[in-house]
Amino acid sequence: MTQTSGETVFDPADEAGQIEVLEGMARRLIAGTFSAAFTLDAEGQAQMVEALYAQIGRKAADIIRARAQAKAQ
Repeated sequence: MTQTSGETVFDPADEAGQIEVLEGMARRLIAGTFSAAFTLDAEGQAQMVEALYAQIGRKAADIIRARAQAKAQ
């Protein structure tokens, strides 16, 4: 998947790489949640989790849209 003029273009050859990116984000979310429990207050933890889930959601949505666009071509 590549970025061109702000639009995500799906590259079938890089599908595994995109899945690895999502897995890495999920691991950061899990690790960050546990480590934040020791350093952040409840509101800080909540904001961090919200931000990480938003990143994962945007990346997953980009992959879905780009796949659909690639199939339509």
